Amino acid sequence: MLAELPSRCSLVVSNNPIAEHEEYRPVVLGTLPHLEKLDKEAATKDEIAEAINLVETRVSQLLLASRN
Repeated sequence: MLAELPSRCSLVVSNNPIAEHEEYRPVVLGTLPHLEKLDKEAATKDEIAEAINLVETRVSQLLLASRN
């Protein structure tokens, strides 16, 4: 559902308990890299690239762990 958001959009989750997790911003940006703003703060291309790498790393770790 979230992946269907229009490109060039903004998302605010700052009042959601998930926003307290230290990696929530990179996880959201890595999952929804088309966001321009998250919690009213602009997302830079570098931040999005790092976030995508983080999400890909976490997914790889989960896949490897599930095979053991």
